[in-house]
Amino acid sequence: MYFVLNESLGIHMVNNFGASHLGYTTSELIGESMLAILPAAVQDDVIAQVSQCFADSGRTFKWETQKTKKDGSLITVLETAWVEKGLGAEALLNVVSEDITERKQIENVREELVSHFAKLSRNIPGFTYEFRMRPDGTFHFPFVTGGIKEIYGVAPEAVAEDASPIFERCHPDDLEMVKQELARCSETLTSTPIEFRVMAPTGKIIWVKQIQPSKSKRMEASFGMVLRWTSPIASHRKKVLCF
Repeated sequence: MYFVLNESLGIHMVNNFGASHLGYTTSELIGESMLAILPAAVQDDVIAQVSQCFADSGRTFKWETQKTKKDGSLITVLETAWVEKGLGAEALLNVVSEDITERKQIENVREELVSHFAKLSRNIPGFTYEFRMRPDGTFHFPFVTGGIKEIYGVAPEAVAEDASPIFERCHPDDLEMVKQELARCSETLTSTPIEFRVMAPTGKIIWVKQIQPSKSKRMEASFGMVLRWTSPIASHRKKVLCF
C-alpha cells in the first residue's frame, strides 16, 4: 500500500492496491484524513511519527501500527516513510505500508509457545526447544533452554544458527539415521520415534528416545522438550525422551 500525505495527514494520493486492500476505492480516500483509517488507540502515536518525519525530512522512518479496514477489521502494518519536497512545492510524506498481520500472529503464537515451554523447563530435569530445518537441509534450534548443556554439553547459543554441535555428540553409528529421520519429519509432517546414542559431556554414552512432533505448516518449526531420568531396566542406563 502506498500513500502520499500532507503535513496535516490529509491523503494526497493512494494507489489502487492500497485502497482496495482496505476495502475502499481511491476516490473514497483521497482528500480524507489518514486518521479515518486509523483506530483511535494508535492515532496519537502516528501523529507524532508524521510530525517527526516532517521535522527531520532528510531521514527515512519506520514504525509498526494498525489500520482499520472499511469493514471495521484491523490489520497490523509496517510503515516506511520519507518526506519529499519539490522546488516551490508543498512537502509531502510518502508512506509505504506493508501488511504484516499474519507475520505478527505467527510471532505471537511462537512467543506463547516459547514462554509455555520455558515455564515447563523450570520444573523438569532437561530442556525445551524450537527446531527448524532450512530449505537447504541444514538444521538449527532458534530457542533452547539451558538444560541442553547438561545433556549435550553445549550452550543454547551454540545451536541457535547451526545444529552441528548437537550432531557431533551423536554416536557415529547413529548420526546418519538421526539426520534422515529429522529431514523426513520436516518434509512429511509426520514422525516416527527413534532411539539413538549420545556421547554425554561426562564421556559416557546415554540412550535417547526422540519423538519429533509434527511440524506446523504455519510455524515451519517443531517445538518439544527433552526429559532425562533413570530407566528402570536392569542396566539402569540414562534415557531421554523428546516430545
